[in-house]
Amino acid sequence: MSAGLQIMQQQAATRAQNAQIEFQNQAAEQEFQYNTLQAQSARTGEAQQKQLQEDVIAQNFDLANMAYESDIAALNLRLMQEQAAAGAEKERLHLLHCKLKVK
Repeated sequence: MSAGLQIMQQQAATRAQNAQIEFQNQAAEQEFQYNTLQAQSARTGEAQQKQLQEDVIAQNFDLANMAYESDIAALNLRLMQEQAAAGAEKERLHLLHCKLKVK
């Protein structure tokens, strides 16, 4: 009877040990899953931050190009106005010269 009791005690101890190992494995798996999600979250955050920085750089580049184009358009307009004014002045002087010639 004593031997049978010992076997039953050993089986109970083995089951308890196996249950403890299973519990530790589940805890380790949960920690692994948590760490995996944390790492994925960090990578996603970094990727989003990088994308935002790239978007800001692209937007600034586009705005700088538009400002440059606007400056060029303003310079071209100024040149055309100056040329038109010079042409008008030349025409006025030509007409004045013709009037003076006629007299």
